[in-house]
Amino acid sequence: MIKLPGCFAIVAILPLLFSCSALPIKDHVLDHLRPSTEGGNVWVLLVAGSSGYMNYRHQADVCHSYHSIRARGVPEERIIVMLFDDVVQSFFNTRRGFLYNEPDGDDVYAGVRKDYTGHQITPKNFLAVLRGDAVAMKGIGTGRVVASGPSDRIFVYFADHGAPGMLAFPSHHLVVPTKLYAKDLISTLEKMHKQQKYAEMLLYVEACESGSMFDGLLREDLNILAVTAASPFESSFACYYNNTLGTFLGDCFSNHWLEHEDETSVSTETIDDEVERVKTVTNTSHVCVYGDMSIAQQFLGDFLGPKSNSSVSRQPAGGRRQAKATSSRDVHETVLRNRLAELEASHLGDQEASDLHRMLETELRAVLESHTRADLLFLELARALADEQVPLQRLLVGQNPPQDCHGQTVPDFSCLESAVDTFEHLCEPLTDYSLKYVAVLNRACSAGRSTTDITSAIAQVCKHAAKPSPCHKQTSQSACDAMADCTWCKSSAVPSRCLSIEEAKKLPPAVFVCDRSE
Repeated sequence: MIKLPGCFAIVAILPLLFSCSALPIKDHVLDHLRPSTEGGNVWVLLVAGSSGYMNYRHQADVCHSYHSIRARGVPEERIIVMLFDDVVQSFFNTRRGFLYNEPDGDDVYAGVRKDYTGHQITPKNFLAVLRGDAVAMKGIGTGRVVASGPSDRIFVYFADHGAPGMLAFPSHHLVVPTKLYAKDLISTLEKMHKQQKYAEMLLYVEACESGSMFDGLLREDLNILAVTAASPFESSFACYYNNTLGTFLGDCFSNHWLEHEDETSVSTETIDDEVERVKTVTNTSHVCVYGDMSIAQQFLGDFLGPKSNSSVSRQPAGGRRQAKATSSRDVHETVLRNRLAELEASHLGDQEASDLHRMLETELRAVLESHTRADLLFLELARALADEQVPLQRLLVGQNPPQDCHGQTVPDFSCLESAVDTFEHLCEPLTDYSLKYVAVLNRACSAGRSTTDITSAIAQVCKHAAKPSPCHKQTSQSACDAMADCTWCKSSAVPSRCLSIEEAKKLPPAVFVCDRSE
């Protein structure tokens, strides 16, 4: 077993590293297991839809899943991997050439057969591979696709960032994700069902608001079961921060199902068994289930391979370790704060440590300034779109509790796509952090705001966007309050921030509480 060294590695984090109560499957669970479909093969599609070292965990998740599924007996020729593959050799990776997905874990990178890497990881290519379109993928990567037929089962695992009605993919700009909208995924699944491209399909999706990809959209008659890391109204969470590597090794939902796979016999457990166990230990977000619930009574081995991994010996995931989790939106900020805290605790006084501390502080201030800009932009946009029927607080925080797996109003995708494109064109690209504010645009669309009204509001807000303030760079409440013109503001809608007193005066008191107003 290769284990991570305990030393603190000095690595500066640069700005380009910007990286998102479970409902039961059914109350009327079947009393017997549905017989497996005779014949047919298992096809597997594994996708890490992100790039950048801060998204280390997504690529580690997918590499771990590859080994888990190979150990269950699925041949490599029926496993397709889409992985940006920029983390393992990253300058910031202090164990270059290796990836780890859990504390004291083995390297999960070695031996992974990658079909598509780099900028081949796009929504268009993902959908083509999934639907088995070999013509579309000719000359791209290995060209391999899910060549399934009417007797085959398909397992899809996706890990990345998300937002209401969309999943993120990397773009040519490291911090700017491209989007796979739910309507395009659902359309592809419906066409595959009509064309008899599979017998049954199981999807596991690790992303913020991942439930929004299926709630109210995935029909129950498609022979598809989708399991998501989060409801349509909440973030998913990163787990297992590692000081040596300066990043999070995994995602909570993903680590829990993968560790369960490594610990148990898939030949004797059902999907329902696994999902219920994962729900129990995933207490940071709400695991949700959509689609054909009868598939939950299938054996795990029907989708993940029939063999038991007898070589793996572990303690039960639920009691082995309690990991401190961080919202996927806040990973970059959390990592920088952790690195600074570790450095300060080491009491190193040499020049190298001093230089690193200064670089980390500078980077943290830049991140806070960027995040605060996004907070203020969308606050002003929500204010511009609010009225008596749709008040400001509803646009900012919504009405649904985070555990509401099935309360989504189906997005108006025409309005939502237009709003997102307009914002990115007139204002600034969405980042892994600001993707959460797609919810504001989605709520405005769902409330009946016209595309024209939303476009006009975006144009006005972005034209008169607040200029950067020294307050935005303050990293703590004490530092903020020490500045005469600054105040520390708390809210359930956004993280606590240091704002200018003039900015604070414009905040709605029902949403924000600030230290001082004068």
